[in-house]
Amino acid sequence: MFQFNFPGLMLATGPRRVVAELGDIFDGWGLAIWFVAPNVFLANHSPIECLDSHLGHVLEAARTDRFVATG
Repeated sequence: MFQFNFPGLMLATGPRRVVAELGDIFDGWGLAIWFVAPNVFLANHSPIECLDSHLGHVLEAARTDRFVATG
């Protein structure tokens, strides 16, 4: 449900931006795991915990993880 803005079912901007960073690297399950797993670049918080309050940090973590995954 974190992918939607409420009320209504509009897609939230933050998750779409993260998927734009990682969508070519991870499949659906990989993305789901990335959003909920603790991330060292987010002080061991999960990206989903930081998505609303620190979107810039989440996007930077996604860029870093993309760089690590692609070499």
